[in-house]
Amino acid sequence: GQALAQIVEGGQPELAVSSGAGVFYFAIPDDPAADPWPRTRICAEASDEGIAFADIDGDGLLDLAAITGHAKGIAWWRNPGDGSADWQRRDVANVPDMVYLD
Repeated sequence: GQALAQIVEGGQPELAVSSGAGVFYFAIPDDPAADPWPRTRICAEASDEGIAFADIDGDGLLDLAAITGHAKGIAWWRNPGDGSADWQRRDVANVPDMVYLD
């Protein structure tokens, strides 16, 4: 999955991408044709499927919500607000009978 979200305050929104290695956000540089874009890992545990950003804890920062893949869990990761990597995970639920649609 992917999403554009204002993860780091100020400037342009960041491009967030989920993969088998976790969820990363890429800072869009002033010259988008430049490469590589700076990359920060949000978490390693999320599924490579859909992701969503919302201010879950009410602190004004967009947090990550996602499923945790084979564990069939739902979790959110708290945005620390300083651009750092490896956000704190908070489990929401385990859903062992969750079915994935193709």
